[in-house]
Amino acid sequence: QFVKVQQERDELYRKFTAAILEVQQKVGFKNLVLERKMQALSAAVEKKEAQFNEVLAASNLDPTALTLVSRKLEDVLESKNSTIKDLQYELARVCK
Repeated sequence: QFVKVQQERDELYRKFTAAILEVQQKVGFKNLVLERKMQALSAAVEKKEAQFNEVLAASNLDPTALTLVSRKLEDVLESKNSTIKDLQYELARVCK
């Protein structure tokens, strides 16, 4: 009977180890997806910022309009940065 209990314990341990490995693989994949999404968002923000600066340089807007447009851009960038921070937090949480 003791041997049977040991076998059950060993089997439970094997199943537990397999479950942990499976969870680690899923977390690793999810981390990869989140990292790629974060990189894509960062690249998109940089591209849009460069495009915006080109438009501003070519537009010859008066200072008041330029200030208004710049504020709107800052709002958009703030939103994107918030999204990036949320993704970084999610990545850190999942890595634990």
